[in-house]
Amino acid sequence: MIYQDYLDSQELKRYASAMNRRAREYQCQGSLTADLLRDRIFESGGRCEWCATDLVNHEFELDHLVSLSRKGSNTPDNIVVSCPSCNRRKSGKHVARFAAEIYRETGILTPYVRQILEAHEILLTTQKHLFDDESTPLEKPELQDDEDTSSLPPYIW
Repeated sequence: MIYQDYLDSQELKRYASAMNRRAREYQCQGSLTADLLRDRIFESGGRCEWCATDLVNHEFELDHLVSLSRKGSNTPDNIVVSCPSCNRRKSGKHVARFAAEIYRETGILTPYVRQILEAHEILLTTQKHLFDDESTPLEKPELQDDEDTSSLPPYIW
């Protein structure tokens, strides 16, 4: 589907029908309608909810947050609007693992990614590059003239 201000009702019905069929195959709870999908799609604001890629006038897919293979529900609160790349990369991965991967790669903390990482108590930190922060300059220790400096390391980290 292409993300636009107007989404074709027939296409949404086909999409909902296909998602409902898959859910039945996996014996998962819930059922989706075209209206529920439309509302969920527009809640995304035209961005991939994983990586924040702009989806307006581009292809997008609907992804089950907790995949059906992991017994996730087939309800709007378990649906994520996704760019095709994120949907394929996530596949059947655990949602927390994929959220951590996306955050590490992009550094972007979308509301979905933040919610998932916080729910699974995953720390939201990344290692800074050695020379990124110039706001706190290192200060050399002051030495007395007669102090032996041979035991000091050559660099201050």
